[in-house]
Amino acid sequence: MERVKFITSGANALVGGFQAGDIMRVSPEMAKHLVDDAQCAERLDGAKKKPAAAPAPDAPTEDEQGAAPAEAEEAAAPAAAKTGKGGKK
Repeated sequence: MERVKFITSGANALVGGFQAGDIMRVSPEMAKHLVDDAQCAERLDGAKKKPAAAPAPDAPTEDEQGAAPAEAEEAAAPAAAKTGKGGKK
């Protein structure tokens, strides 16, 4: 059995209602579910702690992505003007 401390409030069919700060002894499988899957509790026994996940990398900036989309829009604009859509030239 493992001890977990709830970090949110909620309810579960097997453990019943819980509040943030409640401590409960549960099976290793239930502890894994509450900590890893539902993310509503943390382990108190220190057993099988998962290392913190690395933060997601930031989205690339416009400079890193390149200017291809903007260049494509600029190239398309003169082409649309030549077709005479919406008016005569």
